[in-house]
Amino acid sequence: MMLLSANLIGTNLFAYCYNNPAMNSYPTGYGILPVGGFGSFYKNYKSAVSAWAKKYAPKSDGVEYGAIIYKIRVMWKSYYFMGETYKGFETQNWYTVINGLGAGYLVGRATKRAVNFFWPISSLTMIGFAHTHPLQPGHTNQPSGPDVWMKRGGFFANMRIFPIAIYRNKKVSINYF
Repeated sequence: MMLLSANLIGTNLFAYCYNNPAMNSYPTGYGILPVGGFGSFYKNYKSAVSAWAKKYAPKSDGVEYGAIIYKIRVMWKSYYFMGETYKGFETQNWYTVINGLGAGYLVGRATKRAVNFFWPISSLTMIGFAHTHPLQPGHTNQPSGPDVWMKRGGFFANMRIFPIAIYRNKKVSINYF
């Protein structure tokens, strides 16, 4: 799936430096960057989210990570997987992961069109967006105002599942709100 994403969508790996990595740089990290490819296939979305959260929630130190949750139906069987993971801004602003949702949604739309066009016996849909909350005092796996806003916006795109993962005391907890 990663090859499909990279080849058909034409991801520009040097957009952050205006296509000139030799002359321009982006040292602050204040932006979204894809940090992980598509995940494995699972029989239900909670298993896909759980495997993803175990990988990214412990890394969420001062930043949020997010990924689209996909459902692919091939003939009469359905499978679930996580899309490309985006690392959010290294700031305290509430909109950090929303940019990952936007980037993931755009990549997801293109991937969905490609899969559904080139593989007519299947149907790919985006069903939600999982993200982490940072490892900072006061952050929990309870939805914040922006989380509620994202879920309301996702409803219009038929994305209804917005789990939040957090890592505390060497354990990952996930809230499916």
